[in-house]
Parts: sequence; structure tokens; C-alpha cells
Amino acid sequence: MECVANYAVGYNNIDVKAAGEKGIWVTNTPEILTDATADIVWALILSCARRIPEGEKMVRSGKFKGWQALMLLGVNLMGKTLGIYGFGRIGKAVAWRGRGWNMKVLYHQRHRESPKIERRYNARYVSFERLLRDSDILSVNAPVTPETRDRFGLKEFQKMKRTGIFVNAARGSIHREKDLAMALREGLIFSAGLDVYEKEPKVDPTLIRLKNCTLLPHLGSGTIETRDKMALLAAQNIELVLEGQSPLTPVQME
Repeated sequence: MECVANYAVGYNNIDVKAAGEKGIWVTNTPEILTDATADIVWALILSCARRIPEGEKMVRSGKFKGWQALMLLGVNLMGKTLGIYGFGRIGKAVAWRGRGWNMKVLYHQRHRESPKIERRYNARYVSFERLLRDSDILSVNAPVTPETRDRFGLKEFQKMKRTGIFVNAARGSIHREKDLAMALREGLIFSAGLDVYEKEPKVDPTLIRLKNCTLLPHLGSGTIETRDKMALLAAQNIELVLEGQSPLTPVQME
């Protein structure tokens, strides 16, 4: 028996169909990284809303000369509307954290959740168009599929609020980097936070030059505890397959 044990939850980097045809197990590490990734989403949201990178750069460069009334003004988060594109485990964890800011939660995906789930997360299912129009913060937490690839381009950013924040800690191919750069440069949205990139590890040069964009090097699951658990689960899956048993977390085909 053979196994491809992916050290991540996403598996778009593996040809699952080809592996299946050859009788090779493919596994991933779901659930373990949910909280760590949701935390990085919120780190990006806070960074974008309060212009943290610009402030830190100002201090480190010696340009901070004291408090000023209009210096690096950001946007409030309390009571705002949090939009979530992809309401799976991570999307729900992001929504759950929004309770601390008394946020309204809107979500969009292929299917609507049960009323019980919606009540638990105080979430409302809306159309994609309304998600764009009404969200103060829009967090992408969906997997890459033919439907989600390139889903956020210039047309979509134009429909967002000019005070809106766009965050993607899922997969870079869900947004178009050049279009996002244009939206930020022209003030179509307030700011953006990215942990993933369209052609990772390459990043569009325009994004790098923009002040209103927080850029992280794919740190979503990057905590000591999470990475240890991911490695252990991947090893357990391999061990089980080599022993002729079914793995704990096999990847299921759509």
C-alpha cells in the first residue's frame, strides 16, 4: 500500500484522481489547524483596520515624532458586518471570534447551513452580490474549486464598500492579485490582508509597494502546537496505510 500524506488541509497540490487510479491513498490534516488559521485571519483583520504595519514601520524608521490627531487613522470594528466566503470549519471559527466585536455575520457558499448552525454563529446566508455589498470585512475561507478560482476580481472589488477590508488566508488563486492591487491603489477598498498568493511564493510587485496591504508568508497554521499535531496526524496516516489499514483522514473526492 502507498500513501501521499499531505501536511495541510488543502490538497489542490495533489492529483487525487490519478492517485486513486493507482490505488494510492491521499490524506490531509483537517480540523487541527482550524483555530490557528482563524487566529491569523483575525490578525490580518486587526492589522488592516488599524494600519499596524505602517505604524510599526514609522516607529522603527525613527519617523514617529509624537501623537497626532490625524495620524494613521483606521476604521472601527465594533458592530461592523463580517462577511465570510466559505462557511466551513475555518469560516465558522472566524465568525465565532467576531462575537467579541458584536459583529453581524453574513456568509455565502454553495449550500445554506441548517437553522441550528446559523443561530449558533449568529450568521445569515446571503447571495454573493449582497456579501460584496454589505460586508465591512470580507474573509475568504473557501477551498479552491472551479467555482471559486478567480472569484474575486476587479468587478467584485468595485462592488465592495470603500471602507471595506478584504482578507484571504485560504488560497491565493481565489483572488486576482493585479485586480486587488488596482482596487487598493485606486481606493476602491480600504485595505487588504493576505496570507496566500495567486502564484505563491511570488507576490505581485504592486502589492508589495502598497501601504494599505498586510502581507504574511503563509503563516495560517504556523504555531508550534498546530504544526506538531499536523505532523503526528500525517505520520499516523502513513503508518496505518503501510499496515494495510484505512487512514484516519482520507481525502474524499467531490
